[in-house]
Amino acid sequence: MPDADSTLCLRPRIGKIVRKESEDVNDRFNCMLVSHSFTLNDPPVRQAAETLASQGYEVHFVHAVSDHEIATDARHSLTVHEIHPPQRFKRIRPLYSWLRWRRFKSEIHRKLAEIKPQLVVVKMLHPLAALPMKNQPHRYKLVSFIPDIPAIRDAGKLDRRIIKRGWKRLKKADIVWASDIYKAHLAQKLGKLPSRPLVCHNCPPLDYLPNPVWPRDPWLRSELRKQGVSIEIEGGCILLRAGAIGECGGIEETLSTMLTLPEDFIFLMIGRPSKDYADHLKRMIVDLGLQRRALFWDRPNDEIWKMALQGADIGHLIHGPFPPGSMTQAYELNSSLSNNRLFQYMAAGLPIIAYDDPRMNDLCAEVDCFKIARLENLKTDLHDIINNLGSHPDVRRALGMTAREAHLQKYNWEIQFAPVLAICAK
Repeated sequence: MPDADSTLCLRPRIGKIVRKESEDVNDRFNCMLVSHSFTLNDPPVRQAAETLASQGYEVHFVHAVSDHEIATDARHSLTVHEIHPPQRFKRIRPLYSWLRWRRFKSEIHRKLAEIKPQLVVVKMLHPLAALPMKNQPHRYKLVSFIPDIPAIRDAGKLDRRIIKRGWKRLKKADIVWASDIYKAHLAQKLGKLPSRPLVCHNCPPLDYLPNPVWPRDPWLRSELRKQGVSIEIEGGCILLRAGAIGECGGIEETLSTMLTLPEDFIFLMIGRPSKDYADHLKRMIVDLGLQRRALFWDRPNDEIWKMALQGADIGHLIHGPFPPGSMTQAYELNSSLSNNRLFQYMAAGLPIIAYDDPRMNDLCAEVDCFKIARLENLKTDLHDIINNLGSHPDVRRALGMTAREAHLQKYNWEIQFAPVLAICAK
């Protein structure tokens, strides 16, 4: 940010800040980024904030406090405003939900009047529904980010009303961006938008990871050996599941498959599961006798997450099969094209084990770094793919180099976010 003593008007441009001597020194160019959940742990939201800060905006995070916040890094000085829920009513669920929403809405109105942002970025539909659409304290440019399509039939009574209001208000946004082409089409339909939202994939920035090395970075193997894992400094293979540790992720099938693979083939899972699922996972590892071959790291920090990506040999990107009901509907509304870890695997130069979702076909044809496991034949396909990739480091390297090149040339934050940033700067 420029000196407070300078007489500036901060007008964001790609790569520069334009000075305008005639404007008042106190007229800062503020951005207010609003989320109904903890925001700083969401890579695309954090990266959007960092990009806007680097362009001269003073960025204010306004978010509802979560019970499961995890420390994360932020490369710019960002001001965080927390909205705390009414804890005293937490046991009375309907009342608690209503009071939490009421407080969130009133705090958003208060912060708008206090911060007076020129740019407001909202994540998902709750913040959009909370904004004042009449009697606005001032005019601002409104940007709406749709990273997920909620299954409204599975929402509670209050959330259904809020989600419906959010969809109705989406057309009020000056810019709408979605995290993949399918979400863009659905957002256009559900929001009755005149044109399709911009697509900005949830990719990491170019400096997220250094150029990968082969053999892989040794830190992970050394750390696993300290924890008693049966792998040497060279040889073997580390399969990494980075995130989405939960049901219907092919995790149980992969653990069972490990019993049929060589002893130095390792399955590492990192993420933020529910306590019940974490306990289930730990029990299954013990029951299968995989304590030296399957590990779960609960809520690692950003640095360990990156080191795991740099040291792994294969990325695990399985979702399904799904039982009928809410999980199937969520799958139908959302695809892995919006998974952060998909593009983190690319940045790390990893071959990726994916699954047979037709929505992934174009990307799989464009970037030859995928091996596809059929959900109807998951265990057999997982065995064959892991065994083949694990036994052929030259194949892993070739696929990984293709993935890394796709990250450098197209699937990085700078290129993906540029169209959104360009419109914000107008």
